[in-house]
Amino acid sequence: MTNQSTLIIGDKSSTTTVVFSNYKHVTEEMAINMFSIPIQRDIIHTLLAEGEKSIKQLAAILPYDQGNIYRFVKKLRDELAIRISRKDGREYFYDVNYAFFKAAKSIVVEVFDNIIENEDK
Repeated sequence: MTNQSTLIIGDKSSTTTVVFSNYKHVTEEMAINMFSIPIQRDIIHTLLAEGEKSIKQLAAILPYDQGNIYRFVKKLRDELAIRISRKDGREYFYDVNYAFFKAAKSIVVEVFDNIIENEDK
């Protein structure tokens, strides 16, 4: 089974669709650094623990201002680590994109396997 994510760019009259097959855009650095920035880690952990949240809801839970949360949610969305789960009026709700983390896990496991193999030499 292949993991694919579709990114649609544009408005209602003109769109471009990009399909990321098997999340090949996920790099070793991206996978390892995902949790090195506290606000990113906190956003991901909150979404995992509590399910979908809006920017406003995340700001009420986390010790960061709404502007910083917005900036890092956008960064995480650009990397496909989180996704828009639904829209209610003008408010967007976000959740974790599990396919991204499956791809990141396989990369991290491969890195550690290579390190362990080198120790045995």
